[in-house]
Amino acid sequence: MFTASSLPVPLSRDLEIRSMLFLVQVLWQNPGASDEELEELLIRTGFCTGKQAEVLLEKLPVILRYLYGKDEVVEHPLSVVAATVCQVYEQEDELRQEAAKSLVQDDGEVARAALPCPYPTSEYGFDLQQSSE
Repeated sequence: MFTASSLPVPLSRDLEIRSMLFLVQVLWQNPGASDEELEELLIRTGFCTGKQAEVLLEKLPVILRYLYGKDEVVEHPLSVVAATVCQVYEQEDELRQEAAKSLVQDDGEVARAALPCPYPTSEYGFDLQQSSE
């Protein structure tokens, strides 16, 4: 999976989640919107660069699969969309943590920094670290 936090100038986790919610809402109203149109909208918000918008758009199909089981968009309550988006990010964090743990060598030394990625509780009330505790 991709994340805008892997960029040299990352988006905050909350801003990334809000941007994904924005994209889903735009797709509800304009189901035929192209990636170029969505990228332009993200840039026009003033909260992300072109590269950040590209990375967010690469993750959008993952969000849509979780929401709908396909790329087709059907309107859901915002609370359902927010919970789904947060779930995707939680699972991404779990995968990242598993990868970091696999870097720990048998003798206890760390091959590379295998530190947890601390993300705050999102403004939607979902603890992004809830499932990793």
